[in-house]
Amino acid sequence: KSVSVLSKVVFVLRQLYGGKTVTVDSLYDGVNGRSARVATFLAVLELTRFGRIQLNEDNTLLTMCEKKGR
Repeated sequence: KSVSVLSKVVFVLRQLYGGKTVTVDSLYDGVNGRSARVATFLAVLELTRFGRIQLNEDNTLLTMCEKKGR
């Protein structure tokens, strides 16, 4: 079954909603299949590239970036 990167972008953002910090490993809990794992990985890359999320120094924790202008 094919999984879209967009669906995983939404999933990651929902996990981080409200200022939560999550482990990268927790994003893969219950994720079965290569397509879903790759889409999750690509979603994290895209969100990082666009400055929506940030990883800590050892790439184990994700947090939502503060919106500028607030």
